[in-house]
Amino acid sequence: MIIFQTGFNFSQDGPGNRLVIHLQGCNMRCPWCSNPEGMDSNLVPSDAKKLKVVEVCSLIESARPMMFSGGGVTFTGGEPSVQADELFQVLGYCRDHGIDTAIESNACHPGLAGLLPLVDRPILDCKTPFDEKLRSLGGDPDTRRKNFDLVLSSGKTVAFRVPFIHGFNDSDADITAFVGLFGALAGSFTVEILPYHEYGKSKWEKSGLEYKMTDAFVSAHTVEKFTSALKTAGISVIKT
Repeated sequence: MIIFQTGFNFSQDGPGNRLVIHLQGCNMRCPWCSNPEGMDSNLVPSDAKKLKVVEVCSLIESARPMMFSGGGVTFTGGEPSVQADELFQVLGYCRDHGIDTAIESNACHPGLAGLLPLVDRPILDCKTPFDEKLRSLGGDPDTRRKNFDLVLSSGKTVAFRVPFIHGFNDSDADITAFVGLFGALAGSFTVEILPYHEYGKSKWEKSGLEYKMTDAFVSAHTVEKFTSALKTAGISVIKT
């Protein structure tokens, strides 16, 4: 497995203190990505680690003492399901050894479906309610729809995250469509709104990539409008 970053977060990518493992490679190309160094499976950062499955399991096992307050391990990226075959084995180890697991995914990769039964806490990005906009980022609407239905039908509570970007998905039409999309879903889920930030800008420059985002910050008023519309529709909105 190729891992470009590891670290601990408390109650940000799942409950408790969690080991967060960033897996290399992504099937999408979001211009606001906070981890652009993890997008390309072929352009691997020089400090990335190439580990065997057994070595990843040992890494997770050694981190157990730090998984306090109901913590565990969270796999993110890049897009973790790009390395689905290896991740399936690691998730199986975690399940067999009682280690809580979460996965943060764009939900648009076909490899995700086979992983979801082994994931305790699915965290799924929903970048746009419109199929054409999703395709413009490299995402497949049909695959996302199937993955949404699959995980919601499992009875697990899904944490949906919306990266909220001015000029991309913050218009009144976008907000109405988001509410319609989430309102039509059957199952247990929450929605978290993540307003645009520039935390990844320096990484783009360091990676030799052009950062094209301009005027992308969303106003507090628009965030409140979106939040209110979701709550009015009976959709659970959370903040972390």
